Order: sequence, then C-alpha cells, then structure tokens
Amino acid sequence: MIIKELNLTAFGKFKNEKILFEDGINLVYGGNETGKSTLHKFIEGMLFGFFKDSWSRRLYNEDYDKYMPVEGNDYRGSMLLEAEGKSIRIERNFLKGKDEVKIYDEATGEDITGFFHYEPATKMHYLLDPGILNRNLYKNTVSIAQLKAKTDEDLAEELKERILNYSQSGTDISVNKAIKNLEKKLEQNGTERRKGSPLNLIVEKIVALQDELDKSEKIQKRIRELTEQKKALALEEDQQKKELENLINRLENLEVKNIYQKFNNYKKLREEQDSLELALESHTNQFVSEEDLREILLNHQELSRLREDIEGSHEYLAKIESEIARLKDEFSLHDENIISESYLEDRDRLFELKEEKIHISQDIKKRGVKRPKNNAAGLVFAGICAGLCFYAGSLYGNIYMIGAGAFFAAVAIYFAFKLLMLRGNGITGSELENLRSRIIEIDGSVEEILARYDAVSLNDLKEKWEQIKSMRLRYSEEIDRIKILTDRLAYVGENIKNFEETYKDRQKMHSDKLELYQVDSLEELLASYEKQKNIRKKALRLEEVIRTMDMLMDKEEYKKLEDFFRGKGLPESYKEDPESLKLQITKLKDKIGQTTTLKDKDEGEILALEKDVRVPQIIKEDIAYMEELKAKNTNKSQSIALAINKINEASKQMHSEIAPELNKKLGELMEKITKRYKSFKVSKDINISVEDPVSGMLMEARHLSMGTVDQLYFSLRIGMAKILGIDGFPLILDESFLQYDDERLKRALDILIEESENRQIILFTSQNREGDVLRKTKSISNIINLNDLEGSVC
Repeated sequence: MIIKELNLTAFGKFKNEKILFEDGINLVYGGNETGKSTLHKFIEGMLFGFFKDSWSRRLYNEDYDKYMPVEGNDYRGSMLLEAEGKSIRIERNFLKGKDEVKIYDEATGEDITGFFHYEPATKMHYLLDPGILNRNLYKNTVSIAQLKAKTDEDLAEELKERILNYSQSGTDISVNKAIKNLEKKLEQNGTERRKGSPLNLIVEKIVALQDELDKSEKIQKRIRELTEQKKALALEEDQQKKELENLINRLENLEVKNIYQKFNNYKKLREEQDSLELALESHTNQFVSEEDLREILLNHQELSRLREDIEGSHEYLAKIESEIARLKDEFSLHDENIISESYLEDRDRLFELKEEKIHISQDIKKRGVKRPKNNAAGLVFAGICAGLCFYAGSLYGNIYMIGAGAFFAAVAIYFAFKLLMLRGNGITGSELENLRSRIIEIDGSVEEILARYDAVSLNDLKEKWEQIKSMRLRYSEEIDRIKILTDRLAYVGENIKNFEETYKDRQKMHSDKLELYQVDSLEELLASYEKQKNIRKKALRLEEVIRTMDMLMDKEEYKKLEDFFRGKGLPESYKEDPESLKLQITKLKDKIGQTTTLKDKDEGEILALEKDVRVPQIIKEDIAYMEELKAKNTNKSQSIALAINKINEASKQMHSEIAPELNKKLGELMEKITKRYKSFKVSKDINISVEDPVSGMLMEARHLSMGTVDQLYFSLRIGMAKILGIDGFPLILDESFLQYDDERLKRALDILIEESENRQIILFTSQNREGDVLRKTKSISNIINLNDLEGSVC
C-alpha cells in the first residue's frame, strides 16, 4: 500500500492543504509546532476515525477534540491510496452528527464503500479489515508516534491472538473471545439439577412427556371403541344412500321431458353458432386487438412525455449555462487556466524544458563538433609534405629540407591524434543539427506556454501564475461551484441524449404498429377500431353462445341425446306416480339424516379426544428425541470444556513455535543497529530479555539505556509487522530517532532504506541528521518542508 496524497480540508491547524507522498522514503521536515504530529494523526484518523475501541456503541476518544479546528464548523479531509495497482480515495467527515466515510475508485469515480468492512458499533465502513490491521496493531507496529517507540501494554493479548491466527493460515479468530464465548455457552447449557437451565428443562420435559404418554394410551382405547361404532353406522348409511339413489333415478326417468327441452335448446344454439361463424369468416381484415390498442395509446403518451422531458432538459441546460456565465462574469473567472489548474502542469513542464535546454547546451559546449573530413585532409597533406621534404633532404644532403620534413611530420601526428579524439567524443554534424532542432522545439514549447497566458517573458509568466493562484484561493468556492455546474451540464447533456435515443426507439415502435394495421396515424387506427365494433359484437355473441352450450351439455352428451330422440318427437310421461316417489325419498332422507347425526356425534367425540392429546407413537418419538437431546447437551458441555483446554494449549504451543522466528528477526535488526546485542527472548507478554554479550547472562531490557530501548522496540515493531504479514503497509515514524547517536542513527536508516524497497516510509523529523544521512546515500524519494505554511514540496 502507498499513501499518495493527503488533503486536509479542515484538520487541526491545517486548512485546505495538500501533501503529496511518493513510493520509497518520504522525509517530512519541520520545526516545532509546524504540524508533523498533526499529519501523523490525520493518517490514523482517516483510516480508523477517532472512536474508542467499544463493541457496543460509538464513543469518541480525546484526539477528536484535540485536532478539531478552532475556527469554522468544518472538520474533514481525504486521502489517496494505491493498493494492488488500484487507486482508492477515502473521504471522511469527522464532525459529530455529520461523521461519514466514503471510499471511491479513483479511476472510475465509483462509490465502493459497501465493499469494505462495516463496523456496527460505529456504524462506519473501514478500508482495513480489523482482522488484518486494527488501530491497536497499527499503533504498535507500522506507526511510531513521537517518543512512543515502546509498544503498549495491551499489545500482548493482540499478539497472542494474531500469532494463533498466523498459525491458522490467516483464519480470523480471537482467542480471548473464543474462550469467553465457550465459557458463556457452558454456563448457558447448565446442569440437570439447576432450575431453568437448558439441561434441567430437558429433564423436566422428559418427565412431562411420560405423563402425557400414560394419558394418551387411555384416550386411544376410548377412540378405538368409538371408531368401531362409527364404522357400523357408516355401513348402514351407505345402504340407505344406495336405496335413495335408486328412488332418485326412477324420479329422473319421469323428467325426460325436461331433458328433451335442454336438448332442443342446445340444438338451436348450435345453429346460431354456425350462422355467426359463417358471418365472421367473411371478414378478412386483421382485427385491432385491445392489447395492441392499449400499447399504442400508452406509447403515444410516453412519446408526449419524452418530448416534454427533452424540452425541459434543454431549458435546464440553458439555466446551468447561464449560471456558469454569471459566475464567470461576476467574479472575472473567464480564464480557463484558473478553473482547470492547468498552470500547475505548465509550471512543471516549463521547468523540465529549461532543464533539458541547459543540458543540451552544456553537452554541445563540452563535446564540440566533429569535423572528421577536415582533420583527415590535413593528415594526408602533412604526411605527403613530410615525405617529400625527407626525400629531398636526403637526396641533396640539405639539412633545412630535413628540418621541414620533421615539422610536417609533427603536424601529421597532431592531425592524427585530433582525428582519434574526435572520433570518440565529438559531435557529428547530424547530431548537432538534431540538438539545435530540439532547442528550437523547446523554445517553441516555451513560447506556446507564454502565449497560453499572454505573457511576454518568464518573469511575466511567473507573475500571472501567482495571480492565478491568488484568484483560486480568493474564489475557491465560486470555482468549485463552476466545476459542479460543469459536471451537471455534462450530466444533463447525457440525459438529453438518452431521452432522444429513447424517443427515437419508441417512435419506431409506434410506426411499426401503425404499419402492421396498414394505417398512417393514430386517428386512422381509432377509426378502423370503431368500424370493427359490429363484427366484434358478433364475435362476443359467438363466445357467449359457445359458453352457454358448454354449460348445457358437452358434444358427446348431445350426440347421445340426438340419437335417442331421432324420429320420436316429444316424449310422453311415464306411468309411475312421481309424488309417491318424492314422499319415499323424503322419508328416506330423514332416516339417513338420523344415521348421519349419530355417526357425526361419534366423529365429534373422536376429534375432541384427538385434539386433547397426541398419539402415543409421536410422544414416544418426542421422548426418544429429548433423551437424545439430553445426551447431546451433556456431550456438548464436555466438548466445550475440552475445547477451552485445547484452545489454551494451542495458544501456548503457537507462541512457542512463532517466538523463535520473532527472536531471530529482532536479533538480526538489533545487531545491525548496535553492533553489540544480537540475542533476545520475547515472552508471550511482550517482555523482552537481552543476552549480555560479555557475560552471556539474560537481563531485562529495562536495564539498557534509553536510546537502546528505543532501538529495541523499533526493531520489535518491524519484526512483528513481518511476522503478522502487515509489512506491506507504509511505515510511519514521528521523531523516532531523537535518542540515537549518529552511528546508530545511520544503521537504523540503513534498515529503513532496505525496508523502502518493499514498502513506503514516511519519516517526520525536526532534525537535519536524518536528511543529511539519507542525502549521502541518495535514498530520499521525496522531501516535504512544513516550515512553508502552504505545504509546498521541496
């Protein structure tokens, strides 16, 4: 994880300050009361807030009041982080009643707060899962406050839990909570004799079930007697019903006339059905369905609504543009450089161009220009002259000619040496042309920057930049308002685009439906629908006829009746007296009613008995289940007691396994710093013993000097961070080396330089020693000077 940026909107003494960090070592320098510890506490507050470690409700700690700004009613800030290649922005409002945390994906602007850990007690989301790094572990490992290198007393319990977690490959458990929960469960389970305990309730339930079983068996005997009596009555009732059915059938045979009337009605309806179907078959045009008509009308309404939305959005767009223009006119903010902050990028670009131009000029001056052809010609000419002079002098015995030959030979050697030198170091003509072209490009880029701000010189440009900076500070709220309105302008424009696309789609859907029914407008469609009403009435009548026919009889029944009545005409009445049959039916129904009443009485008594008690088999199953539950609860108590013992044993065992690794790491770091102490023992309570290199005896760390104790706990923090797997988090140190001598300071900084290869280091100091040492090793990635109230980066 890398902390990239701190934005202190209102925090402590800071207001609207931005601090930029880089990967590697960041040295934050400042005198007393310049805000070093405030920045340190701001980082902690952004990560964890200013809440006490309470599991029940939100309580603020003393830092909340300490760092609240004296003036104004604002207390907030933001921090930009980079983790696993992803940029994340945290925004936090510290103010009570408005306290809130938001986490955003910096690349997309997406609110990703819900993806992170939520703490019910504070009702807040946290970037870091407490199972990985909580406030206590943060303050005792990766964060070293001013004069607080020694770890807190409560770190022992934290480390004991984290060591056990480490042994479980990252499983998030809490030893103390686990034991307390198990003891609570053991207490809740209770015993057989303790009144009100679960185990005691199970035993009492078993006794109650046994009493219920005895009662149920007596009632079941009575239910069996009533059931037999009920069966006899049911048999008698069935015989009476069969006799009644026979009488009814005989009576129905007398009502054939009614059946014929029903048959005749069905026949007439069938003829009407044939007529209606023939009329409907002559209508070949496609019907406008009610569903399609409703859809077309709704779509027409939606098109009207979309037109209104588009017009309204255009009006709103004009209002936003008018408001932006008003703000720019009222506060003279027409210069886009003031709003966009582009002058910061131009300032850095100008610095880079000036540095590049100086470097090119120095390179040209240093290396010179190659002229290999001229030097080669001089070498050839001098060589020829030397040869001729030597030849003539030796031929004629003229010493002057020999002297001239020696002169030309020396000149040839000079040209040869120069040719060799230029071949390695000089600049060729093409290289010189490229460098000069680049200088022209640089001058052109500088002129573009000057022109962008209507500046005639670099000094003029600097003044204009200062004016822009002043304007931004003076009208920061108006500039923010313009930015918000500009974003809203883009948002409304996108909405208009979406409305227009939706309108286009719905317009096409509307046209397709009209085309389906071969009309050009909604009015034509409605007129066509009205013309089809008469046809629809016949269709509705046809549906009604079919329903009536289905209610009268089915086709198979009609076919049978048609065959039965074919050629017979209207049937005559049968000879049997219907009144006599009806009287017999009435008397038999009364008799059946009496039998049914007796049977229902027995049924009611059976239901009443069954309602009061359950069947024995179910009660026996409940007893068996409760006996099993009793055994399980007894075994559960034994298992819980065994689990508590096992957890305690595991905690001790894990410490004995991890402690050697921690001792080894602590020894390695302390040997690097002190060149004296290299053997240590760390107890489970974080008590440290050191081996005296002279006597070989163990002694408590408190016998060491104050500086050595600081170095010891500095090493312990780094070692614990590595063992607990949080060594990827930035290491933050606030005046941590005040009690170090120069030599041990250099060794401790060597450790930080090594750590900075894999993690970010933020070092707060008011001394020059740390900076001097780090500058010599060229290990500083970033220096921040807080003596400048604007927090400028040096």
